[in-house]
Amino acid sequence: MRILALLVVLIFAVSSINAQTFNVKSADSKLKWTGEKVVGKHFGTVKIGDGELKMKGEAVTGTFAIDMTSITVDDIDASQGADKLKGHLSSADFFDVAKHPTASLRITGSKRILKNEAANYELTGVLAIKGIENEVTFPAKILVEGSKLKATASFKIDRTKWDIKYNSGSFFSDLGDYMIYDDVLFDVDITGIASTAAIKK
Repeated sequence: MRILALLVVLIFAVSSINAQTFNVKSADSKLKWTGEKVVGKHFGTVKIGDGELKMKGEAVTGTFAIDMTSITVDDIDASQGADKLKGHLSSADFFDVAKHPTASLRITGSKRILKNEAANYELTGVLAIKGIENEVTFPAKILVEGSKLKATASFKIDRTKWDIKYNSGSFFSDLGDYMIYDDVLFDVDITGIASTAAIKK
């Protein structure tokens, strides 16, 4: 009986360790965006809002918000037009922040891949921008140390799939130096802190 009781305790302990919720720590999480055009590129950040990531064994799910009202332009300063560009990115030409202040990424599936310096998971999810949802798949590196989770990922999206077509060469001709490439690079950096209660099976 003692052996059986010990086995039950070990099973629940392993379940508790392998099934854990990590609350996204907004202050330490961000998304860096980079957009390129014929004559150069711009980059900046957007704050990651509330959310959580759940790990159960090697399976990863979760969701978190992206605060589009916090978008910044970091490669130029105010004298070079940073505020003007921020206003344009917030307009209906791009992210239409007044109508859609929040975007989101919902992780729906995961696959463990050969661990290397860049990634140890392939994640699949639904990225919602301007109320439009599209599936995305990308490599990510997820590390758990004690009660802290660190997740990083770098991937490109085709902005036109989210109805962001301003000066896109795929939809407009004769743009010359005004053409903006469709691909936008996202570098995501998320910190999560384990919740007090583990997910139970």
